[in-house]
Amino acid sequence: MNLHTQLEYFHGEHDEIHVALNAWEAALQRVGSADDAERRKGLMQLRELKEQIRRIQEHCHREEQQFESSFQMYLDGSALGRLRGEHDELARLTSSFLTELDFASVLRTGEVVARGGELIELLRKHINYEDQLLTQIEERISAKENYLSKCTQ
Repeated sequence: MNLHTQLEYFHGEHDEIHVALNAWEAALQRVGSADDAERRKGLMQLRELKEQIRRIQEHCHREEQQFESSFQMYLDGSALGRLRGEHDELARLTSSFLTELDFASVLRTGEVVARGGELIELLRKHINYEDQLLTQIEERISAKENYLSKCTQ
């Protein structure tokens, strides 16, 4: 897979993550309801979304593994440090959220809502940041390709 295809792939994954976050947020709203039946439905929905939540976590690992050299070639150290720091924080928060979800009940949902809301907010900010980084990489690649094209003419 060439670099352009990889960049497009990650942009596509980001779009899918935004859709998943919307479903996750809707389920969290149900979990935060005053109505027991709504909380029960919300917990069921969240538990059905656990695999998607894990895939979001895996997305971060794939980016670092597949793109590490591209990120290193095209981004400065502070951007790389922030990216890795956010990935570590997301992994920690995701693990904490999933553990809390395992022990949540209709009568005990406060931590699930709080941790889930925090995680969703951080994920949205992180995905937006990654999109900015991917755009920077694309611009640098394009500039490099333009330069090489001019040099070979």
